[in-house]
Amino acid sequence: MLAVALLAANLASTAFSSSSSGEITGCVNKIGALRVVDRATECDPAAGESALIWNQAGPAGPAGVTGAAGPAGNLPQAAVGEIGLDLKTARSKIAKLDKQRLSLDELSDSDSLGLQSAMDRMSKFMQTISNILKKLDDSSNSIVENLK
Repeated sequence: MLAVALLAANLASTAFSSSSSGEITGCVNKIGALRVVDRATECDPAAGESALIWNQAGPAGPAGVTGAAGPAGNLPQAAVGEIGLDLKTARSKIAKLDKQRLSLDELSDSDSLGLQSAMDRMSKFMQTISNILKKLDDSSNSIVENLK
């Protein structure tokens, strides 16, 4: 792992310090180990090394084949122009709709107060029911005690 990192660092430093032609020079041995060097003459043929020179950016390849035309859209071109579907208008309409959506998400002050009032009434009702049930339980316990 460390060797790979050192090799990458060596490659990077050599790539940035290489000639203006963008060539990178290295020496590769019989088992495929590569070391980056400044000049091809630094390779040792007696040790089984061969010079290897490559470009940072290779030559441009041939132009590709032109693709087939895509399917026609659903709206005729005149209709697109009529509703103003240019990028600026579309973004503006999206922003306006987003603001409307956000305003619908929030409760109005009167709705919020009404909801809070209803919750308070419900809480008081539940407390009253709880008190009644407690009184009934106390009464039934008292009756049972008197019967004993």
